[in-house]
Amino acid sequence: MFKPLFLLILILISIILALLVGLKLGKEKINVLTETKYLTISRESLGDPELFNAWDNTPMQDAKKHCSQASWFWGMTHEPFVAISFAESSWRNFNDYNPWGMMYNSKKLKFNSWHESCNKFAMMLKYNFFEYGYDEPAKMVDKYVAPETDEERTRWLQAVGMYWQPVFCNSSLKC
Repeated sequence: MFKPLFLLILILISIILALLVGLKLGKEKINVLTETKYLTISRESLGDPELFNAWDNTPMQDAKKHCSQASWFWGMTHEPFVAISFAESSWRNFNDYNPWGMMYNSKKLKFNSWHESCNKFAMMLKYNFFEYGYDEPAKMVDKYVAPETDEERTRWLQAVGMYWQPVFCNSSLKC
C-alpha cells in the first residue's frame, strides 16, 4: 500500500514540477526522474518528431505538442502515441481525449484535455507495460488489446506496425 502511494505522489510531484519549470522543445537534454534515479536523455533519442505530423488535419492535431512533451517527460519515443492511437481509433473515432482506447474496470477513460490524456497514456505505458518488458507492439498486444482471435491480434499489430517499428511476426503469428 505504501509503495504505490509513494510512487503516485512522486509522479504527481514530477508532473507539477515539469509544469512549473516548463518543458523546452529544443535539442537540449533533460533529466528524467525514474523512481529513485535520474536518467539523462536527449530529444534525438525520442524518435522523429515529424511522426506527429501524421495527426495533421485530424481531431488529434492539437495533441501534438502535449504528446511530444509527455514522451520527453516520461522518457519514451513518439511511436507509441501515434501508432496505438491509429490502431485504436484511426485518429478520428474517439471521445473525451482518449484515442488510445484506455480503459479501467471495462470502462473507457475520459479526460478533460490533451495534456491530461497524453500524460496518463505515457504513465500507463511506462508503469503497466514498459517496466514489465512489454516494450514493443509484439510483446504488448495480448495485454493491451486482449484479442479474442488471431485475426484481431494481427489487425492490431499491422495497424500499430505502420507507425511503430519493429513488429516482427512469423507466419504462425508468434511474435
